[in-house]
Amino acid sequence: MPAVGGSTAAPPGPGARVRLRELDPDFLRFVDEDERKRAGDLLLPGVDVEEGPFDPHVLLSEPDAFCGVVISGMVNRRMNLNAHAALRVLGPGAIISAVDSSGSDLVTSSEWVAMGRVRLAMVGAQFMRAASRWPELQRNLMLRFADQNEQLATQLALCQLPRVEDRLLGMLWLLAESWGKVTSAGTVLPLHFTHEALGAMVGARRPTVTLALGELADRGAVIQREGGWLLIEPPPR
Repeated sequence: MPAVGGSTAAPPGPGARVRLRELDPDFLRFVDEDERKRAGDLLLPGVDVEEGPFDPHVLLSEPDAFCGVVISGMVNRRMNLNAHAALRVLGPGAIISAVDSSGSDLVTSSEWVAMGRVRLAMVGAQFMRAASRWPELQRNLMLRFADQNEQLATQLALCQLPRVEDRLLGMLWLLAESWGKVTSAGTVLPLHFTHEALGAMVGARRPTVTLALGELADRGAVIQREGGWLLIEPPPR
């Protein structure tokens, strides 16, 4: 059930090494200003992941990394509990940990899927050596983990809203915080999702999602258009 794109797998290939400042200047925000240039020169190995399922444990173990940072592209994290699916969407700046299982016997199956080509920066020994000189780099990494936990908690809270249309509207706005662009007509979310994928994000069946999206469109809250969405009505408070 890919949210976007297909699911044809290909072996991950090595990517160009990337400087920390080019990966994300925000990594340097806690480093003293007079040290930022040196810290920003830190080179991290990059890996290109072709479209399709991949195993982060295998992927990250090759360069002996403990996590990867998404440089470009989109990753879906899908987990199944019997006939029910849950889906998270991760984009640039997100962290992928070197885990080889879901961590719970309740999960029937789980998978990571690259939606199109994805480039990751490997965070491992080189990063830790640099962090011994600039401990602020570790602070930034920990805050990124915390931010992702907060985003996941927000998605969980959205799933508790009684009305599916409110869940969907909130989820689209949550995605817009990462990918949205404000325009005079509203906030553009340039992502396409199947109704099944949206249902996995908010805990609803595909037919229910289709009906709820129709209600949102009828009242002018969202407009679905080629390649994405236009969000007009503010998210539920």
